[in-house]
Amino acid sequence: MAIENEEIEVLEISFTGAFKMIETEEIADVRTIVRLEYAQIKGVYSKYYYSSC
Repeated sequence: MAIENEEIEVLEISFTGAFKMIETEEIADVRTIVRLEYAQIKGVYSKYYYSSC
């Protein structure tokens, strides 16, 4: 649920780029990290074209 005056930044990046952003702590939100890890475990990202950020 969005909070009033909350700023949400939406980025369209590759899975590879997202995992690099986790390593550099540019992505630090636990929910986002867990969802990306889940997608990696389930092989979801392998269905899509991905390259470096």
